[in-house]
Amino acid sequence: MVVLAGSGHVEQGWGIAERLKAFDPEGEVLSVVPWRGPAGLGPSVSDVFFYCPQFHKSRLGFSLEFLEQGAVVTEVEEGSKAFVAGVQKNDIILTAREMAVTDLWVLHKAAIKAKKENSPLEITVLRQGKGVILMIEMSTAGEDAKEDVDAGTP
Repeated sequence: MVVLAGSGHVEQGWGIAERLKAFDPEGEVLSVVPWRGPAGLGPSVSDVFFYCPQFHKSRLGFSLEFLEQGAVVTEVEEGSKAFVAGVQKNDIILTAREMAVTDLWVLHKAAIKAKKENSPLEITVLRQGKGVILMIEMSTAGEDAKEDVDAGTP
């Protein structure tokens, strides 16, 4: 039997693999987990690894890939909020709302907070060896009205 699940359901022997062993202690389980790099993973994490870069396409209009040097912008959609704010391909996002962008969750939290406060998302990027501060507008009046209608709010 093959079960496809997110890595959180199999890492460290938790979740599905552990439950299968509880149901059938004699059964064999082979876990295959994505490795995002660059940190090494030990054999206790999984039986087999495959390389799967941490990649994200933001609703703000840019795509990121987490590499050794950090969160690298791989694409910016023309006309998007990121484009209007000046985000460029190959920018490395260092901070979002003064928090170091060490993973996607940090960027996500910063964007949510900026959206709730109806303030721009301040990011610092490394561009050609220099730090550049950019302000990404998080909402417009038309967008807020559409969200209210979509959510069923009068």
